[in-house]
Amino acid sequence: MIKRIRMHLPVVVLSLFLTMSGLPVSGVAQAEEINWDQLEDAARKSFIELKRKAEKGNASAQHLMGLVHFGLTPGYGIRFSITESARWFALAAEQGYPDTLYLYGRLYAEGQWGNGEELPDVALWVLGTDRTDDFEMQLLIENFYEEDEWDKGQSPSKALALFERAAKRGQVKAQLYLGAMYYAGVGTPQDYGQAIKWFTRAAKGNDRVAQFALGYIYQKGESTPQDYKKAIKWFKQAGQQGVGEAQVNLGYFHDNAIGTPKDDAEAFKWFKMAAENETAPDKIAIPAQFSVAKMYASGTGTPQDYPQAIKWYGKLAERGYIEAQFQLAEALHNGNNTAQDSEDALKWYLTAGKNNHAGAQYMLGAIFDMSLIGLTHPSAHYSENAFEDRDKIAIEWYTKAAEQCHPKAGYQLGIHYSSGDGIPRDKVEAYKWYGISVACGDTYLSRDTQDFAREHLTPEQVSEAQSRIAAWLEKHGK
Repeated sequence: MIKRIRMHLPVVVLSLFLTMSGLPVSGVAQAEEINWDQLEDAARKSFIELKRKAEKGNASAQHLMGLVHFGLTPGYGIRFSITESARWFALAAEQGYPDTLYLYGRLYAEGQWGNGEELPDVALWVLGTDRTDDFEMQLLIENFYEEDEWDKGQSPSKALALFERAAKRGQVKAQLYLGAMYYAGVGTPQDYGQAIKWFTRAAKGNDRVAQFALGYIYQKGESTPQDYKKAIKWFKQAGQQGVGEAQVNLGYFHDNAIGTPKDDAEAFKWFKMAAENETAPDKIAIPAQFSVAKMYASGTGTPQDYPQAIKWYGKLAERGYIEAQFQLAEALHNGNNTAQDSEDALKWYLTAGKNNHAGAQYMLGAIFDMSLIGLTHPSAHYSENAFEDRDKIAIEWYTKAAEQCHPKAGYQLGIHYSSGDGIPRDKVEAYKWYGISVACGDTYLSRDTQDFAREHLTPEQVSEAQSRIAAWLEKHGK
């Protein structure tokens, strides 16, 4: 089945018709203001003029006729025909028209990139992103193959030659693909120098995919000496054109003083651009949104704003991202702290805790142990009896967190075993958890643990506790 673009007029052809008819091209952006009756009449007249030029051998007009016959829905006296489209493209290609050479290069290269897993990351990114960006070109190529209008076969070497001819004539997309072929060694021996040369030409031609590719190459330093300043230069140009990956990288560089002085405000700016970028994939948007939420919560690079932090954490929490669920609970806990905030904080601590987040499990233990965040009445998230068994519930959550090597949770378990609150008193077990807490990173407890042993345990009990600590550490791979 033929796949084609179902639109009133493709933008490229609409712009052509407007220009040839003496109408402002800027009108394309305000299509609702266009007099469509006038435009249809202009389209007919423009098509006649375009066809006249193409028949006289104008290569640009021939290429546009190929686009017109492929891209227009029937009407305006123009017949949709992939065969007619192919005929006009062939005439333009014979004259070496750069855009058509690029199209033919793509047709020869289709399916010739080998196993994607074997391609370098740069080449994979170029292919994936550009095909999404240039949807109409990809659709045209697919139609040519599906309708058997391309009978010249596939050849990476022929694709390379066509890309090179078009690239030398300034065709930016051909420069991009030529760079990708040299970088991946497709149709030619791998040549990073040639790849960077052609990526640079495409990037200077304002191709955002090439700009990001160069930034990535200079960031990684795998095929050329690492140069963060050059990486930042090209990432900025790509980021300004909406490349989410570049925006996130710039945020990270400014946040961590990589290739540039640390600048929290600049980091926040780029993270927020990526977070709001609707075209960015989840692997880019999610870290950016998390960074924005975190910076709003801490007041880093932007004035502290808990409602904004809650908004951004909330987006991710609702989608099931566990760390965001915990941080949302923290923001609700540390924000205005209204009764509703407290209830919502408990809800998200519980959600994250049930998802095995150690920090949330520790906080749940602390909530029931120390009546944090104003929980003095039965909550919708726990039965009324739960508030009569605070110590028991606190110990359950402390234990879950401590088993994940959360140092504060281990320390609180030690306190409960030492005091006998909510659990049978067991000083050996108390010493065990104090020791585990130290092993898990709470260095402040080392002296307290030694004092506890000296004051409360016999040498035999200390030995037994140390055996339990060693067994726990071995079991947990610590």
